[in-house]
Amino acid sequence: MTTPPALGAALDDLYNAFARYPLASKIEGCPHCVDASRESVLHSKRLRDLDSKDLGFFAFKAMTTFGAVEDFKHFLPRLLELLTVEPFLGAADLRVVLGKLVHGRWRGWIPAEQLAVERFLLALFEQAAAEPESLAVGVPEIVEAIHGMGTDSEGISLRPFLDVLALHTDALVAYVNDYSEKPPEVVAWLVGGGVRSQLERVFFERASAPGASEISEAVNAIDRLAQGRRLSG
Repeated sequence: MTTPPALGAALDDLYNAFARYPLASKIEGCPHCVDASRESVLHSKRLRDLDSKDLGFFAFKAMTTFGAVEDFKHFLPRLLELLTVEPFLGAADLRVVLGKLVHGRWRGWIPAEQLAVERFLLALFEQAAAEPESLAVGVPEIVEAIHGMGTDSEGISLRPFLDVLALHTDALVAYVNDYSEKPPEVVAWLVGGGVRSQLERVFFERASAPGASEISEAVNAIDRLAQGRRLSG
């Protein structure tokens, strides 16, 4: 599958930002948890040729029982690249990999590294919203993964992602109608008034067109979220 230009550029930036971390001659692991074959496979190919089978175990165990922060940084661009075409790397998905950033205290990394990660995630989200069929990961999964990083100093604000979502009505409708639980920040944005008004306007513009019923469902879903928020408040 061809990588879309904007996402490809963000991916190149990611590789460039972490190129300073070479493959270690020995990647240390817990002797009870990581056998020699798990370590040797990481040396079996060039970084960009490693696949999900090669990296799945490392992605799940990185920095807990397998490898140090520098090892994780070396593999991070390839891990994120693979997640654009495969939903899982072994037992690891996007939420697990972003959780590893928090574990590695990534907000203490140099600014260029943080910026490269943020730019890649936003480009990934933009692609997921514009052409959801082009990626293995969708808007709900990306929102969940970013929310899972937490709201403290190690996290990422969802607001720039929501601003992108507002530009893609079909993706917005699909996300609102998705059964996944919405983070509080997202719920506050959805019930704030602007999104509902936007969808109402689009509904009347498309009232006789395919997809109008989905827009109506999304408006009703926002109303239910607002009611639930009032009752819980």
